[in-house]
Amino acid sequence: MSKDGYRREVLISEKELQTRISEIAVAVKRQHELNTGDEPLLLLCILNGAIIFSADLMRALYKAGLTDIELDTVKISSYGNETVSSGNPIVYTTDKDLTKIVKGKHVAVVEDVLETGSTMAVFLEMVREAGAVSLQVIMLIAKAGIQVHEVQIDHLGFEIDPDLWVDGFGIDTKNKERANPQIMKVSLSG
Repeated sequence: MSKDGYRREVLISEKELQTRISEIAVAVKRQHELNTGDEPLLLLCILNGAIIFSADLMRALYKAGLTDIELDTVKISSYGNETVSSGNPIVYTTDKDLTKIVKGKHVAVVEDVLETGSTMAVFLEMVREAGAVSLQVIMLIAKAGIQVHEVQIDHLGFEIDPDLWVDGFGIDTKNKERANPQIMKVSLSG
């Protein structure tokens, strides 16, 4: 049991994560080259949860031979102060609007966890409308069987039980445990 009152056990080890990320990088490189030739790829990291995944993926892409990579970040919120998604995501960017980030670019959206797909479906449409030339979706984890909106995932790391609560590897529990290099299954103690 940890200090925060949760019990954690390893669901996906660091080695499993790194092996799968290397496999995804090879597949992303192959798809990108088939679609675009030698044009740059923009990794669009969704903060905060996908930051570690994006960094490791970017290094794996470089090792796989895709060296012309750009990186940008967005933060998406569809919850506000509520516990249920509004279904209308608000996109926050660092210093420019989404069109300035993606217009005319080959974009790979990198996200940590897909649950119902509601927010992601709306966001992907926003990326298309903002002028992305091509779009790949790279998801670290998808919760099996709970999607209510169709989201085409091009590259998936792992599928997990929809009832699991996970953290680690950038994913948080109450803004804690992001730095853990493994994906942990979390349950309440007691």
